[in-house]
Amino acid sequence: VPTGNEGAVAELVSGADMTMDDFECPVVETFTVNEGVVFSIDPAVLPRLRDTYGVDVATLAANHLFDRGTDGFLETLQQFRDAGIPTTGAGIDRDAALDPAFVDVQGLTVGIVAFNEIPGSLEAGPGQPGVLWLRDVNVREAVRRAQDGGADLVLCVPQWWGGAEYHA
Repeated sequence: VPTGNEGAVAELVSGADMTMDDFECPVVETFTVNEGVVFSIDPAVLPRLRDTYGVDVATLAANHLFDRGTDGFLETLQQFRDAGIPTTGAGIDRDAALDPAFVDVQGLTVGIVAFNEIPGSLEAGPGQPGVLWLRDVNVREAVRRAQDGGADLVLCVPQWWGGAEYHA
């Protein structure tokens, strides 16, 4: 229902020192409107996230990133690169998924790392595209990389399992 407050959310979040988007879906040219719980997003959304909402970084460690298969996942990574939005928590392999995203916030370097524990997406591994799984070894390595990369502050963004998706 229209509230008459069009643009209020964009105004609120675009003025933040840092805007992070926990992005859950593949971004593909062949997107479709949701098919039950199988998702995909129009690539035209990404420039809007960047320019209208001021998104500085997107975390991609989520359970629906493979809803359009491995090709859709790899296209999603490319769509974010093309839009100039840094990502973390997913990659062409485990090494890439471990890489933090960095954002300058009023002179501080913030390193962002993300992890998934909800079944659905492939786990990134050696030579395996996927999302970074919430495992102690991955958390330690991703945080170390953020610190080694000059982060003054490291934000860890986990998505963990509650036993059943879409539950109260």
